[in-house]
Amino acid sequence: MVSKETDLIQIEENAVNMIAESSLPPTKPVPMEYVSVTEDIKYELKLDASQEAELIIQFLQRDINILNDATQSRFTKRKSLEKIQSETIQKTPQLDADVMAGLLIVLLPVLLKICADPVEKARETSVRILKRIPNVAGRGLLRYVVEMLVKRLGTLETVEASEEIRLLLVQLMNQIATLAGT
Repeated sequence: MVSKETDLIQIEENAVNMIAESSLPPTKPVPMEYVSVTEDIKYELKLDASQEAELIIQFLQRDINILNDATQSRFTKRKSLEKIQSETIQKTPQLDADVMAGLLIVLLPVLLKICADPVEKARETSVRILKRIPNVAGRGLLRYVVEMLVKRLGTLETVEASEEIRLLLVQLMNQIATLAGT
């Protein structure tokens, strides 16, 4: 038993020495943006929808925390929203409806909060993400989206200053109304 351990230690030391003596440049770690972590892990572990949603939420947790923090800069919030957008609605292949439904439980409160953010780009990105949600969200979750729509559009004074975002909100409201009619 001891000889196997010493053999393994010797092999490891030889490998370290060979790497140190080689003229190959050290490899750089690959940034997380370039690695489809969820796809690789999903394929290897054969995850179900709730486990895949949990994995994506863990991957996006830092960005979710940034969006919940009012002291973060505009640039940081924008980057976090873009990352959430790329990992959810712009993901290829598209996420299953069950996975998106699992993500909504965590992402919906954050996205609704950002709809009232003073930064127009953040509000726009949040609404663009929300526009992709009605098809997979349950009716219980959609009521929170409707409450936000009423606050942003349903008053005598216009709360939403941007015409483009008002258009996106009306389109979102139309999607929800169409789904409610079916």
